[in-house]
Amino acid sequence: MKTNYEQLKKDYPEVISINQFYQICHIAKRSAVYLLENGIVPYTDTGKLTWKYKIKLDDVIAYITPEQLNHNELLYRLDISSRHYYRIRQQAINILSIRLWAVPAQELDAWLEILTLLEAW
Repeated sequence: MKTNYEQLKKDYPEVISINQFYQICHIAKRSAVYLLENGIVPYTDTGKLTWKYKIKLDDVIAYITPEQLNHNELLYRLDISSRHYYRIRQQAINILSIRLWAVPAQELDAWLEILTLLEAW
């Protein structure tokens, strides 16, 4: 599913508040504060109590765009250690390898490509 980020740019100003941030991302306010305070999404601290966070809309779009994540950013965002990731990846490879024989012939190429990507990553 593709999201139209141009529509976000039309609907929101260049600098947004935390309320707009968590509405755009469909997350809780507490999660939004965590993302900002831990440097996952950059912001400017105004020093005020009511309008503390000034967040650039482009930074929010960069956060919600999964295509721009590399391997380490993905692990950091999911809060998964490298060791835990490799265990999960190996389990996924084992499950796919075992279940591959039951895949219909027309879907076999797609499943083999997924397996190859998992093994390479």
